[in-house]
Amino acid sequence: MTTHAPVLDYRLLQIRAERRAGLIDADVGRAAEAIISRAIRFCDEGRIPGTKALDISGRAMSMAHDFPVEMEDRHEPR
Repeated sequence: MTTHAPVLDYRLLQIRAERRAGLIDADVGRAAEAIISRAIRFCDEGRIPGTKALDISGRAMSMAHDFPVEMEDRHEPR
């Protein structure tokens, strides 16, 4: 069993933080998280090499940054 590069964990955390901060569209951010998570899993299972996982995660992040941001309706705290 191979293990993925730590930069993949960093990219996953970064995309989550950007989504929560409203820097990227929430729906697109969730999709990018799913893609990066799947790439990590496939890499760990040996189904794709680490270089391919890095490429996939970079493309997912780029895609997330290319979409315009649509703010979600946020409710005031109770």
